[in-house]
Amino acid sequence: MCGILGVIEHKEKIEQDVFTNMLSCIEHRGPESGGVWISDDGTVAFGHRRLAIIDLSSGGKQPMVSDDGRFVISFNGEIYNYIEIKTELEKIAKRSFKTQSDTEVLLYAYIVWGEHCLQKLNGMFVFAVWDKKEKKLFAARDRLGEKPFKYYVDNNKFIFASEIKSILAHPSVKRQVDWQAVDEALSFRFVSSPQTGFAGIKKLPAGHFLVWHNNEVSVNRYWQPELTSQIKHSSVSEIKKTVWDLFLDSVKKRMVADVSVGAFLSGGLDSTSVVAAMREVGVKNIDTFVISMGGKSEDQKYAQMAAAYFKTNHHVIEINTIDYRKALSDMIDCYDEPFFDQSALPSMLISREIKKHVTVVLSGDGGDELFGGYDAYKVIPRMYAFSKLPLSFRKCVASAFAPVSKKASYKLEILSQDNFVENYSEYYALWKTKLPVSGQYITKHDLYLPEFMRHIDSNYAWKKMDSWFGQSRDLQNNAMIADIQGRLADGYLTKTDIATMASATELRPPFLDYRLVELAMSIPAQIKMKHNQEKWLWKEIVKNKIPEEIINRKKIGFGIPLHEIIKNELKDVVEETILSSSARISEVFNIKTIQQLWVDHIQHKADYSNHLWSLLVAELWLRKYMRD
Repeated sequence: MCGILGVIEHKEKIEQDVFTNMLSCIEHRGPESGGVWISDDGTVAFGHRRLAIIDLSSGGKQPMVSDDGRFVISFNGEIYNYIEIKTELEKIAKRSFKTQSDTEVLLYAYIVWGEHCLQKLNGMFVFAVWDKKEKKLFAARDRLGEKPFKYYVDNNKFIFASEIKSILAHPSVKRQVDWQAVDEALSFRFVSSPQTGFAGIKKLPAGHFLVWHNNEVSVNRYWQPELTSQIKHSSVSEIKKTVWDLFLDSVKKRMVADVSVGAFLSGGLDSTSVVAAMREVGVKNIDTFVISMGGKSEDQKYAQMAAAYFKTNHHVIEINTIDYRKALSDMIDCYDEPFFDQSALPSMLISREIKKHVTVVLSGDGGDELFGGYDAYKVIPRMYAFSKLPLSFRKCVASAFAPVSKKASYKLEILSQDNFVENYSEYYALWKTKLPVSGQYITKHDLYLPEFMRHIDSNYAWKKMDSWFGQSRDLQNNAMIADIQGRLADGYLTKTDIATMASATELRPPFLDYRLVELAMSIPAQIKMKHNQEKWLWKEIVKNKIPEEIINRKKIGFGIPLHEIIKNELKDVVEETILSSSARISEVFNIKTIQQLWVDHIQHKADYSNHLWSLLVAELWLRKYMRD
């Protein structure tokens, strides 16, 4: 696990002190060592910060150069099947390897197979290869988007990095807000690929590769989650065995490391399943971790139950006294895009503590998206049926419920947009676009100043949702595909990558083995969610493997008591920033609306904690990253 950086100058030589400063911005991703390679003519530079996981010797140092000096690679991630690929290369290419690292295997896989090497890789990765002869750059991001690749291009240069802060350290890169991206983040809590929140800086989407040549960039998809029907005629017992066997293999592959490996254990279904699989593949001493933020939580209770069941070395990470002002400031330093998921903060806190015990940690991320773990998957068939009713009728129904039930009228009004995907997007969104009937909820139409509203495409968020949706008749699986391509790739995985790498910790989610994703997407939702029960199939798979109480426990999200924190610990910060006359967001947002939001929240008229959090983070992001 590492940080990568590269600069290609089109007209002039690279200033080495500038490049060194850019590389220092991601030192936290690889605190053990750093490396720099610069071309003979001084126009191309690759940098690398190393967190050694496989082959701890100097043989794994990067950037790595091929024997003939033609190719140079900078790589972040892990290739779990690198031994198999190495064996194949030794056989067909007569290649004799000098190191035990997966970096050398990846470099020669690209040399032998070119872009087709991507079809052979099982892992989480971003990498860039420079071809000195062709003067061409090839870069790729893993299928699910576990590792980040940000880039900037203009008429004179191309820059890529693991994090935007490295790109911003180049003096010629302008800092300009992409407000359309901010609008999207207010809907989804994150900015999806290829945008970043900075005009001119992009991120490579999951499952894509990029080629730079003669100062032109092309981006191509090489993989995406798709619905297939390859096992629809299999019996449930056969499906259960096939899925579990593949999950075991995924866990076994993610145990490959030359450092200590542990596991997050929230006591939930997915994290407990990971620990069960670790035991089944023969891992003897398992360190497990759960967070405690004052008082014994439900997570602690069930995590302790699982830890006792599997006899793990269990650690309760106590975070009882939190300086939320400092924690928020640290979070803004690390998350250099507009990122409004409040669970990013506790994710950072727990990662710091886990680093004291292990370097690699497994997680249950992805289980909900693959096997139907969210409430939205249950209600989506009813949402679809309602959306097929005449629009005028839907609006009348919403109006009729307004004086009877605020909650019902609110939900019905969300489902009274022009089409189904727009309905689903609004259901999903943090900030709704418009709710004219209820008149009691603050929306984007209330928040945005008229000129700003005209400047952006207010339909942008649901258009992105439409692009993520699958095209089969299996509506629930389509929604899972949308989450894999949207919420997972640039939301949850961005959160966990930044949070763990801020403490030089590597996160590995076994559910996100691409083979398991493809298998899960070949299983009809009516099997995965039989009787419309969340994760019915997975619960059947792990029955008798984990405690029944954990299988049947109510799903609880991971986060902080934001409602009270906003009113108390962060009250002064709110007043100093988004409620102040100098607020940067007041240039585009209506300050009176923000003030009303605050009044309604502290007077308990509505819980606007997540809305206030998004505005607070947006303001602090602007103040830190838009100084120019």
